[in-house]
Order: sequence, then C-alpha cells, then structure tokens
Amino acid sequence: MRDDSAAIAKYYDNSVFAYRLFAHNTQTLSIHYGLREPGVKDRHEAMLRENDFVITLAAIKRGMRVLDAGCGVGGSALYIAENTGAHVTGLTLSPRQVMLAKQYAATRGLSDRTSFFVTDYTKTNFPNNSFDVIYGIESICYAVPKSAFLQEALRLLKPGGRLVVSDGYVTHRPQTPQEQNILKQFLFGYSLQELITFEEMGKAMKKAGFKKTYYVSKTAEVEPAVKYFGILASLLLPFLYVIKRIHTSLLALYKNGIAVKAAYDGMKIGFAEYGVWVGRKNSAYKHDASYLQIV
Repeated sequence: MRDDSAAIAKYYDNSVFAYRLFAHNTQTLSIHYGLREPGVKDRHEAMLRENDFVITLAAIKRGMRVLDAGCGVGGSALYIAENTGAHVTGLTLSPRQVMLAKQYAATRGLSDRTSFFVTDYTKTNFPNNSFDVIYGIESICYAVPKSAFLQEALRLLKPGGRLVVSDGYVTHRPQTPQEQNILKQFLFGYSLQELITFEEMGKAMKKAGFKKTYYVSKTAEVEPAVKYFGILASLLLPFLYVIKRIHTSLLALYKNGIAVKAAYDGMKIGFAEYGVWVGRKNSAYKHDASYLQIV
C-alpha cells in the first residue's frame, strides 16, 4: 500500500481556512457537501441532515461506541455524540484538526463523550470488537487500497456492527479525454490517489467480508451544494491562481476550487456519483492474526 499520509495531513492542515471560509459554520463544523432534501433550508442544515442520515442508517443509540474514520474538525462526531448519547472517537491524519476538534468538544461540553486522535484509520491500535458503528463521510476515498480500511473496520467492529460510508464516486472508468481531465483535476485538487466507482466499493466491501450490504444514491441531494461550489470556484479560480503562492492556505483554497469545479463538471455529464454504502459485520467471526474469517 502506498503511504500518502503526510500529503493528506498537509492538505487538511492547510485547508482549515478554506473550509471555514466557504463550507461550514460554527454550528455544523462539517467539511462535507451535505444532503439538500425536501424541507432543508440551506447548505448548513443540509450538512446536519447528512449526520442524521448516518445516525439512521447505523441505528446509533445511547451508550454505543462509534468511530468516525476521517473526522475533520469533529463536526459530525460532536453532533452524533450530542444527539444520540453515544461515545464517538474521531480519527484524522491532521494534527491541526485534532487540536480544533478537542477545543470544540470542550466548548460544547462534550469532552467526556468524544475523543480525537491523529491516527491512520487503516492502522489503528484499538482492540478487536471495539466499536458498534464505524462511519466515514467523504473520507474513505483516501484509503488505497480500500481493502486496507475495510479489513481494519471489520476487525474493529463488534459482531453485528455496522459500517456506513458516505462518499463520492465515478459512475464508470473514464472513457473520454473530458472524463480523464475531470478525474485528473479532482484527484489533484483533493490530494487523492484514486476515485473508484460505487460498484467497485460495493464489491470491495463484500470481498472484505461485510454482509447485508446495500447502496443509497444521494447524487440529487448533494447536487445543489456541488453546483454552488462549482460555480463559485469558476468565478474565483482566476484570482486564486494569481495569489496561490502567497500562503499555503491560499494554495489549498486554489486546489479545493479545482476539485469542486471538477466535481460539478463531472456531475453535469453523469460521470460523478454520490451515495452511501452500508454493511454489517457477521455475528460469527473469529480473528486471525492477519485477517477476519467467517466460522
């Protein structure tokens, strides 16, 4: 497995300013697109709606142990802990994000119900069967190969535990120069190694051993946010190109602009997809030294 942990950490450390400026507010603290469902007033409420959707799909309840794989500055983890009574552990590669997440937790009086660590979610030190639920919102795309994360998630989940992965995908492998360029720009902007199809993610989950897997497409619900950021990026990119060398946060802002514009371009031609995969750990597993096997 190629290790780009340092590059990913640098990207998120430098992107704190960009996300705070354009993506989240002090209520949501989220750095994802959000679900613009009927009745949702604005994009900030859409982010909270995505948290609620994860809670529903994972059936998170009071007293559960939950792992947020790729927690950002703690927005979803804090929301879930506060609204369900579960204890949520957040993992990120970014030291700056952990620092901010802990500060936000203290401000909201949630330090006893949350914990945050600088840890690679594919290589944790938690014991087997540690969590009832593991979720990742627009973060599992960074795992290469996906099996590295999925095998670790299966090890960490309790028997019967649920995995929820909310992320963006391509609908198919790029077949035209336009699609190749869109994918190239998206990967560059978000410091990604790859972007797989949603079918490939489902196959990877089944191969890893997850049961009762299913997929919920949410492309229509994230499209308003993708369109908003895509148009905004188109307007700002010429200016950001000029000032990107002034500070690393401005370079990150420029790269994020390239990525969201690519996402919008991809969605317009049916090349980009967004959805949620759900799977469960079988209730009868034994832990091998290197892998999980059904008994």
